[in-house]
Amino acid sequence: MSKVSELEIVGPDLHDVLVKFASGARGFFHNDIIELGTVGRHIRIAGDAGTIEWHENQPTVRVYRAEKKANEMAGFDQASDWQSAVEASHEMYAILAKQRVASASRRRL
Repeated sequence: MSKVSELEIVGPDLHDVLVKFASGARGFFHNDIIELGTVGRHIRIAGDAGTIEWHENQPTVRVYRAEKKANEMAGFDQASDWQSAVEASHEMYAILAKQRVASASRRRL
């Protein structure tokens, strides 16, 4: 984790995490709140049986199954709590939008 921007936030604005699961699979999580014009968040979990990958601009998770040598796409809308997640996302977007407006008006003073 590191703070690499001049954003008015307390704490890191960049996170790169390598994860090793008990099964031996390894994962990588990248969370970047300052990256513009690209996909700033993505997750990849890889093991000898396959890979699971998600990018923030995709409504699906890519699952590569080694035994089939093929990709499968799993949409988030297939999850049982999809509607709750969508509502929470809209709520968070509204909260962040209010903060952006407040932050922008303070800079003009």
